[in-house]
Amino acid sequence: MGKGTEKQIGEGGSSTVFRDRKRRGLVIKELLEPFRSRKVARLSLREIKIAKHLEKCKGVIKRRFVVRVDMDDGGETVHDFIRRVGPSKLRKLQQMCGESLHALAQMHAAGVIHRDLKPENMTVTAKDQEVRLIDLEGGRFVGKGGRVLMKERSRSDCGSLGYCSPEMIRDAEYDFKTDSYSLGCVFYELATGKALLESAYVKDGEAARPLSYFKAKHRQLTERLDSSETALQKRLVQDSPKLRDDRLCPFFCSLLSSLLERDVKKRVTPLQALHGSDFFKDSEWASIALEEPSPAPEGFFDYETKYDKKTPLPLCDDPEYEKKLSQHELGRLLGQSIRRWIRSAVHGRRDHGSDICLDVL
Repeated sequence: MGKGTEKQIGEGGSSTVFRDRKRRGLVIKELLEPFRSRKVARLSLREIKIAKHLEKCKGVIKRRFVVRVDMDDGGETVHDFIRRVGPSKLRKLQQMCGESLHALAQMHAAGVIHRDLKPENMTVTAKDQEVRLIDLEGGRFVGKGGRVLMKERSRSDCGSLGYCSPEMIRDAEYDFKTDSYSLGCVFYELATGKALLESAYVKDGEAARPLSYFKAKHRQLTERLDSSETALQKRLVQDSPKLRDDRLCPFFCSLLSSLLERDVKKRVTPLQALHGSDFFKDSEWASIALEEPSPAPEGFFDYETKYDKKTPLPLCDDPEYEKKLSQHELGRLLGQSIRRWIRSAVHGRRDHGSDICLDVL
């Protein structure tokens, strides 16, 4: 990155994240070398579309399209918050869990599955200490009550091993409740300062790694998951998390069990967790209502079928000329093409160029 950025503050499966030096509330995502491709161009537009669709949802970070994200006056990720504070006090835990569930419920009401919830993809604002969901790169718009089929799942690389639901790890069909499981893992970490699944089937330091990394290197991943079920249940039931205030520990454990239920039919949705858990009894979260989401315009998410693998994102009008370009020249042309494509798809016209900040070089 250039002089306008500070130190690296995060790294994912396909990008590295930096904080802007002059504007601490601005975070820049730089694509890693192997991911500067047409495929990522399609994923980038998916992220833009989902962010624009969710821009009115409270608790979801406001995007400036692809690589710029408002971090709310220089807040920090939940991962950094846990490292700095350690196990959360009871009142703070209730607040953060309530805000996270409400934000996720708003996202689901708008028809979007996040698919990669983890402490690194959630922020805490510096001013109000409110939780925000970020990083919609792995998000998927499925509409109300939609499911992601197994054949579609096998083609998508999303999720992080230590926070993935069992159905995602097994490449089975899944729906909105896959996010409930991920959030349960985050809540345990907030309460104890330790990752829930690290001792079960994820080794130290592996929790936040992309699921695709393990699928490529560990063929026995499903066997590891199966053998971990007993260990996971023991950790939840016998070695229940010890909060600083033990009085509501059973209520919190009950909330965790309902979110981490392996049977998808029995697992609760975010809204059911808010309204039905004794952990939020007598709090504002027990009766909070969802705002009516704005419906997606007709054809808003048609880009994935329009630009599939058979019709890749065109870089120029002359395919033969494109073949002669060097990698550096191809990268520059790709960046220009993505900017034009995004302006056309999001705005329907070719202005607003100053709003686009997608650096693929």
